[in-house]
Formats: sequence, structure tokens, C-alpha cells
Amino acid sequence: MTIFENYKRLKKHYQNLHAEAAKTGNIIAGLRLFVIFLLIYSSYHFYKTEQTTWLFGAGILLFSIFLWLVSLHLKYKEKAQLYMSLSLINENEMAYLTGNLMPFKAGEAHIEPNHPYSYDLDIFGKASIFQHINRTTTAIGEAHLANWLKNETPIDIQAQQEAVRELGLKLDWRQNYLAAGQMHVDEDLSIPKFKEWLYAPLNYQNAKILRGVSFILPAITMGILLANYVSDDPIFFTVLKGLFFLNIAVVAFQQKHIKDEHRLLNNTSSILQKYSKLLESIENEPFESDILRGLKLNESKDLGQNSPASLSIRRLSKILNQFDTILNPFAAILMNGFFQYHLHALFALEKWKKASKDTVFNWFDTIGTFEALSSIANFAYNNPDFIFPELMKEPKLIGAQVGHPLIPLEKRICNDVSFDATRFIVLTGSNMSGKSTFLRTLGVNIILAKIGSPVCAERFEFYPFNVQVSMRIDDSLQNSESLFFSELKRLKAIIETLDNPQKSFIILDEILRGTNSNDKRAGTQGLIQKLIGKNAVGIIATHDLVISEMKKDYPAYLSNQCFEADITNDILHFDYKLREGVCQQMSAAFLMKKMDII
Repeated sequence: MTIFENYKRLKKHYQNLHAEAAKTGNIIAGLRLFVIFLLIYSSYHFYKTEQTTWLFGAGILLFSIFLWLVSLHLKYKEKAQLYMSLSLINENEMAYLTGNLMPFKAGEAHIEPNHPYSYDLDIFGKASIFQHINRTTTAIGEAHLANWLKNETPIDIQAQQEAVRELGLKLDWRQNYLAAGQMHVDEDLSIPKFKEWLYAPLNYQNAKILRGVSFILPAITMGILLANYVSDDPIFFTVLKGLFFLNIAVVAFQQKHIKDEHRLLNNTSSILQKYSKLLESIENEPFESDILRGLKLNESKDLGQNSPASLSIRRLSKILNQFDTILNPFAAILMNGFFQYHLHALFALEKWKKASKDTVFNWFDTIGTFEALSSIANFAYNNPDFIFPELMKEPKLIGAQVGHPLIPLEKRICNDVSFDATRFIVLTGSNMSGKSTFLRTLGVNIILAKIGSPVCAERFEFYPFNVQVSMRIDDSLQNSESLFFSELKRLKAIIETLDNPQKSFIILDEILRGTNSNDKRAGTQGLIQKLIGKNAVGIIATHDLVISEMKKDYPAYLSNQCFEADITNDILHFDYKLREGVCQQMSAAFLMKKMDII
């Protein structure tokens, strides 16, 4: 069974489960209405016949059944939503495999024109490597994946490969984890606001008197309420009114703190429910790889409350639900008048904060890491012909049948390449012959290899280079910089990285475009000599065939390779195959004649 057929099978399976759950939910909804009718009818009947015992007995029984049916209906409604989400996940993967749709975030917010390689290699943006991989549902997960692709987080590559391999086999778990993230809110937790709340001072840690009042007054209020119910003495009602307003006054004196908490945590409850579901999925799944087991251990317990992390997050979500009554003035007055409701919610929040503030961001980090790893595992599953590369200790790169991972298989041309015997390649070729695509092929596969992903190759042995690229340079009106000066700044930054202990892989595409040909040639030759002096590893693409003559002076360091064009019967053809030597056939003049430009 092909991957596409498996997604198709799963889509059909979850559609059937959704239909069954929705049907059962409708039946339960009908029963719920019937029980309400019975409750109304029996209450009226027993009231009219003055059968008080039956009235209360039937009322309690039918109301209990009604509440059970409400709970059951919500359960099946959530099941139906889950199955619908799972069906949509498989539908999206089918569309992705056929190239008809890319319904995944493209990461435009992570585009950095001055980044050492991400802008040049199209790591972010529409149809980018990020969009092909990304299956995250939280801002935390998206940030993790983006940071890995930007090489901003140290990674144990071999351990990460092991984790990706394991998750790649857990298709059902990955899809359920993704569905749990998609079922709830689309808006993500505001981390800055949450941090502000989490690390704010505790206001009620030593407020023993206020805590005592918050329990004693409501207890007395409920006692007077009961006395008023069983007695005809009007004094009890008078006292009850006084206590009611006294409770409200106690809460009102803390209104500033209550509003501050609500401001920082508004609309957070449903988001935390989502996080709780994701943590619960991790807690309930056995893992074998070191990274996944370590992450699970990292989030397994709330040490402050001796409970699973998912339960602790769910507890916080429920406390925040209490604050939502602030938006309903009638409910707020009623609940605070009898129970000092919001004050108790405030105490519960502080208790949670004190117990869990040192571990909560570990849990969020675990969610983000699992989302990013699951995304890479999904990419690996969708590309079974890709291989996990072999890590090398020496600064070398050896690849067999290396191709660009975003080019469809039927259109992809792969090539062998080696930076072993010689360390730097001078690549020549005519326009449209495939030079830039090949440069991006090398860069993107190195980046994929560094995040523990499989790469598009039959063999890929690599050192975890810092990738440095100069391909797409923009001028800066804001800084009054010309295109030429912007490129010089990039080249200077690249040279400076060569003194770092971690070796760099240099990718240069037709540098110094903004000057005349002689100046450009002299600059290019000087730069290559500088790179040789720094013992750099990399590749430079150029149209200037004279640059290839530098191999005579540096035969052990430089190699000449090219992409050729073939003109047969006045037809231009490219095979995009990498060859030894210097390009012999240029195409610019031919194409200009063909298009009647010259």
C-alpha cells in the first residue's frame, strides 16, 4: 500500500467513525429532550396530586439522568470533532502528496533577509522547506521548528534521528497528537502575558485573616440561608441581606487584583485545555528513544502538586474558567454574594502558581519539541525514499544521488558530489542550466541533516557545518546601502565565520554582480584565495570561465565542475547532470536570438 493509499484509507475510516459518533450524539440529544419533558410532566403531575415524596424523588432521578446525558453528549460531540479533524488531516496529506494544496503555515514571520542562509535557501515562506515540514499547531512548536531550521538551538543530531525514526513509525499517535492540537482554539497562548502573571509577586501568601474571612463568612451566610428557609422569622432574611452585601464588599476590596489576573489570563483557559490534551497524549504513549523518553520524564510530574503535568494544566484551566463569570455581572454578584467566588479563585491561582511556576515552561517546551519532532517525522514518512545521513567528525561532505527535497520525484534530477579529495568546487554553466538549484540542493540537505531529518539522497555523509550563503542579496533603502555594499557586508561576515572552531560550508552564487567584469573577476579570484587560505569548504557558481583556471594553481584544493547545455537542431536542452570540467556551451546569446531580442 502506498502512502497516498494509506492516507486515503485512514480518511475513509475516520469519516465513518465521525458519522457513527455524530449519529450517537444525535440520539443522546433526543433522549436528553425526552428526559426534560418527563421531568416537567412528572413535576407538574406530582405537584397537582400533592405527592411530595414522589415529586422530589422523580425530580432528583430525572435531573441526574439529564446531567449524565449532557455529559455523554459532550463526550460524543468531542469524539465527532476528533474524527473530523483526523479525517481532515489525512485529506490535507493527500492533497499535499498530489501537489494540489499546501494548507500549512509557511513561516513568513521567520523570514530574515540578513540570516546566514535561510533567506537565500528559501527556508521560510510559501512553498518553503518549513511549509513542507511544518505540522505544528502551537506557536511554541512553530518556534522550535523554526529555530532548528535557523540553527539557533544546539541539536544532538544522532539522538534526534533516533527520535524522528521512532515517531515516523507512530503514524496513529502523530495524527492524534496533531488532531488534539487542531480541535481547540486557533489562537495561541500569549507567552509574554503568561510570564508576567506567572512571575508576579504573590499577594495572598500570608493573608491568613482574609483567607479565614473568605471561608467563615460564606459558611455563616449559608447557615442563615438555611435558617431563613425553615423559619418564618423575618430577622433571618434581614441578616442574610447584610451578609450577602458584606461578602460582595470583601470581594470588591480585592477587585483590582482580580481584574489584573483576568487581564493577563483572559482567553487562556481553552488554550490550556489544548496543552493539557497534548501533554496527556505524551504521558500515555511509551517511547524508546533517548530524546523522547527524556522529554516524557521532563514533563511527567508536577512536583509541587504531585500529579501529572496534564492534570496540573487542566486544573489551572478550570480555575480560569471561574474568572469568566466576571463577564456575567448577574452571575458574579450572585456567586460572590454567597461564596466570595472570585476571591477563592484568586487564592487557587496563587496556590497553583507557587507550586508549578518552576516547571510549567518545561512542559510547554516539551509540547513544542514534540510538535517539531513530529513534523519532521511526518516529512520522513511522506518521503520514504529519503535516507538518514551519516555524521562525520572531519569537515567533509560526500553525497550520492543528491537531489532537492522539494522537487517532485518525477522531475527531480540527482547528482553525486564530494568535498573530500578537494575542498572547494568552482561551478560553471549557462543560464538556466541548474547551478542555483544545485547550490540550494546542497544547502537545504545540510540543514535537514542538522535537524535530524532524512535527506534527499542515496548516500549522504556530512560534517555539521555552519552554512554560510551569498545568493540573494537585497539593497537597503532604510540603511542607504546599495546592492553592491550589502553583498560586501555579507561576504565579510562569511569570512569572519571561518575563524570559528565550528567549520563553515560556503555557498556563493555569481558574486559581485554590481561591478564591471574585470573588477568582478579580480574580486572573485581574491575571495577564493582568501577562502583557500582559511581552508574553507564550499562551492562557488560563476559564469566567468577564467575563474576555473585557478585550479592550475590549487589542484589539491579546487575542482572544476559544470552543468552543460546541448543545442541540437536549433533546440536548447538541459540535462541538469553535474559533470567534471568547465562548461563549454553558453546559452544567453542563443536564447536572445531565439526570442528575437538580438
